[in-house]
Amino acid sequence: MVNNRVYKNFLDEELCKILVDDYKAFSRAEQNRWHGGRKLVPKTSSVFANLCDSSDAWKTLASKISSADFSMTLMDELGIPTDVFQIVNVFGWFSSRFSWFTKRASFPVRNSHPGFLFAWLIYGAVVRSIVTIYALYWRLRGKKVAEVFFDASSAANGYKREIHRDSDQRIFVFLLYLNSPSCNDAASGGDLCLHALAGDDLDPLPQPHPDKTVIIKEIKPEPGCLVIFENDLTSYHSVSEMKGFNDERFFVYGSLTVLSGKNAKIKNSKYSTPTDFKMYL
Repeated sequence: MVNNRVYKNFLDEELCKILVDDYKAFSRAEQNRWHGGRKLVPKTSSVFANLCDSSDAWKTLASKISSADFSMTLMDELGIPTDVFQIVNVFGWFSSRFSWFTKRASFPVRNSHPGFLFAWLIYGAVVRSIVTIYALYWRLRGKKVAEVFFDASSAANGYKREIHRDSDQRIFVFLLYLNSPSCNDAASGGDLCLHALAGDDLDPLPQPHPDKTVIIKEIKPEPGCLVIFENDLTSYHSVSEMKGFNDERFFVYGSLTVLSGKNAKIKNSKYSTPTDFKMYL
């Protein structure tokens, strides 16, 4: 059973409209599509930095989501112990201090220019080394270092997600919806579905067969709606395929992620689903 909470009015609808309009103006610079129809702008990207520089609404929201108070509040709501975590913003700090480099070595550039790719690999190795040392420092003091990673996203027709749990390092996951995409009677999909295992399995697969699960909740996107759920071995969720919508679904996707080691509720599984930290370098 997925440990989850849904807050219908986390943001007011007028603020959501401002966030969507500001995002549309800048997301044109990010053309990468994921899972068939999702465009995402990570919090550490140059596009997101420019978005926050030009939009007070996004700057304020990013600051709120990145704060330790945000994570602590959500963990309290889910009943997750907070005293074992040290909430940091290491990747966010590097992206802001070295924006002159990350802007010049953006995703398309570093994949087409060997010099920038080499520099990016060195930059990534330095960041990960410092993160490892920092995590060890806090581990000796009995705490796990964790950071909120998030991205501004939009999903178009064709977007869907299979039934899965999130990666091994994530403690909780959240989705903040910014709109309800307009549609006609023929439109379908785009709902977040939470699943439970249909039987007993001590070490279930990260991506189980649909026949092995049952849907326990379906959540339709609404402006200002915040969905949070704990990530453990059976925190299964999916998104039904979007079809027939007249515009995109805009949302913020994120998680509290430990920077070294695994989520304690997942670490003993023989199945590994690592977090792609490269996305936030």
